[in-house]
Amino acid sequence: MRTLLTKVRVNPANRVQVVDAYLAQADTDFALVIDVINDTDKTVTFLKVDVLFINAFGKFIFDETVFHHGYENLDLKPKSLSYLPYWILDERHHTARGVRIRISEVHFQDGTRNYYDRTKEVSLTVPTVPKEKKDELKKLFGPDFYTYGEKSGNVWRCICGFTNSDEEAICHHCSRSKDFVLSAVTERQVNKKLFQLYVNKDRDFADRATTYEETIPIRPLDEIDLERGIGSEPAPSKKKGAFFFLIAAVAAIALTLFAFRIYDGVSTRRNYDKAQNFIAMGDYAAAEAIYDDLPPTVDNVDMALKIQELETLKASDASYKKALELSRAGDSLAAYAAYKEVVEEDRNNYANAKAMMESIQSEAIARANRYAEEGNKKDAEKLFDAFLALDPKNERLSEAKDAVLTR
Repeated sequence: MRTLLTKVRVNPANRVQVVDAYLAQADTDFALVIDVINDTDKTVTFLKVDVLFINAFGKFIFDETVFHHGYENLDLKPKSLSYLPYWILDERHHTARGVRIRISEVHFQDGTRNYYDRTKEVSLTVPTVPKEKKDELKKLFGPDFYTYGEKSGNVWRCICGFTNSDEEAICHHCSRSKDFVLSAVTERQVNKKLFQLYVNKDRDFADRATTYEETIPIRPLDEIDLERGIGSEPAPSKKKGAFFFLIAAVAAIALTLFAFRIYDGVSTRRNYDKAQNFIAMGDYAAAEAIYDDLPPTVDNVDMALKIQELETLKASDASYKKALELSRAGDSLAAYAAYKEVVEEDRNNYANAKAMMESIQSEAIARANRYAEEGNKKDAEKLFDAFLALDPKNERLSEAKDAVLTR
């Protein structure tokens, strides 16, 4: 279940790389799933990863605490993509919905070790490729197709998942051409052309995809026909021709429907992401309008929960605006009560609300001190009690009350 896009930190010079990581439900537990490419000539026996966890609102949990996790007794073969054992998370991570991850340490079977320098790494977003779509793209571009190609700054990611430096014209892991990957197999190109990519090319090329497109030799048609065993066969009868035409028509319709479904999925995800951007800007009405047109689930995200979260944010925003009006009207007690209804997930207002509450507290404590100095401790006590009724666990107000009344 992926709810937020994963970001990995990689250095193309490092030959052991995280290619994807995502949170998943493992029976009754919560787990972090990590895929790794070992592009070295040695077996990896130990990996240490650094992970930052993010909640559903895109905010780092645990105040940006970095969690270090070591994978021991590994057997990651040279030149391979491997799936690390599930990292079962505890209850502290129950609000996590996304991760930022990097490898910090690698041990090899021969006893050597590598320690990766964070300052030399770049951050890349890992795209989400639905399984059904990935299976179809594997048929086109080879069984090791893993993700879309992408160029970001001075690095480029191959479709095998490995990240190379911009100077490398050939992928260090799978030997695919950079020109081929970035011109034909980016997410935009795949969604644009889908199954029309290379339909007139030799399928063997689509499976290998390891040489430049412009260097492919032009092969005689009769040579290809001979290899496929159809050069010496008699011409098909009209009935067979009609049968094959029917099969081709059905296949074309099926591919078209699949293409529309893929497009619809991409469009749905794009609208979902647009709604998240509106939420981040505090435009809840615009986000709600998009939510109304989305299906019940988007990439395994339960939209009923997202709608509930949006309602919470709307209520929080309304409380903040009400508090501002009450503050301007001079009703500090009612304003304090409204500010308390602003939730922590409301990133646009929460910090301001906390600051305003502290300002109101300071004003109330100063007023209570004046009452006490005038010999009117009863009014001072009433003032404190009114605020403590709204915020009974507020230690600052409780301590100020004791200090004033025991003076």
